[in-house]
Amino acid sequence: MVKHGELQSLFALGAEGSSSEDESCLDDCNRPTAEIQSFLKLKILRDKHMVCEWWEGNKSQFPLLYNFAAKYLAILATSASSERSFSKAGSTIGKLRTRLTGQHIDEINVLHCNSSLL
Repeated sequence: MVKHGELQSLFALGAEGSSSEDESCLDDCNRPTAEIQSFLKLKILRDKHMVCEWWEGNKSQFPLLYNFAAKYLAILATSASSERSFSKAGSTIGKLRTRLTGQHIDEINVLHCNSSLL
């Protein structure tokens, strides 16, 4: 069980970049606890493809939890893109390209990874 002080500090961290109206809600000690309890009582369909849309539609009902959802649901659950970047960097650096500086390698990788946009 999360203690009340820990809950307040979690909401303070999650509210970075929220509006001043949302920040004023943080002063009310019961607001985060009540919002979490209301959310836990809901019968939510577990459709993984509609999570972001659900939060967007319910952000007025759960403004503090929406801030968390918007922040943490944006994190990619896979490392495939970073692995591809390291792989491309490894193929960029070879026996014939030992004089490239770190900045040049970064620039080549950025160009290569975004070549479809050029």
